[in-house]
Amino acid sequence: ATLGATGWARRAPYRFRFEFTPTRLRVLVNSVVEFDLNVGVPAGHFGFYNFSQAGVNYRAFTSSCSASANSYGAGHA
Repeated sequence: ATLGATGWARRAPYRFRFEFTPTRLRVLVNSVVEFDLNVGVPAGHFGFYNFSQAGVNYRAFTSSCSASANSYGAGHA
């Protein structure tokens, strides 16, 4: 089940994970896949936009790269 038809619980922590490659984007919430899309994701920075309830807080951001630079066309801007 996904959270697409479910409201967020007040004051509940949620763990988001964004996984992307040049051809795929996956979004997990609390280790449950919410989106798994075969879409083009160009090399570079990744960001997100949220239009959510007032008072939301984001913290403890981390990032890692599990793919080789060659997967993303190293040397191209």
